[in-house]
Amino acid sequence: MAYALTLYQQYGRNALRPYQQIMSQNLNNVIRQAEQIILGKPRQIRLALACLLARGHLLIEDLPGVGKTTLAHVLARTLGMQFQRIQFTSDLLPADILGVSVYERPGIDTENSSSIPARSSRK
Repeated sequence: MAYALTLYQQYGRNALRPYQQIMSQNLNNVIRQAEQIILGKPRQIRLALACLLARGHLLIEDLPGVGKTTLAHVLARTLGMQFQRIQFTSDLLPADILGVSVYERPGIDTENSSSIPARSSRK
């Protein structure tokens, strides 16, 4: 990323054109591979991929049995990433998954404080 920014600053927009083409080809390959397994959901595939590229979190809500877990699993496998699934319940909060951060005043022993998120099942 820093290399691309340096190229852009030194040589302008045209310096990134080869990288844009390569990235576009790679993303189209990922989308094509995912569409072979997830049928009839091209918009959802693109949105999920955009979320991953933006380094965001993705919450997929839909009816049971429509391929939510399969979509996540396919994208993770296609991109060489790890797949973990969390089954939500109505009383589950984001802090239960991500943990919490507690502000500690300087000079106080912080060795005993930590955040412990919930565990997810690996598939």
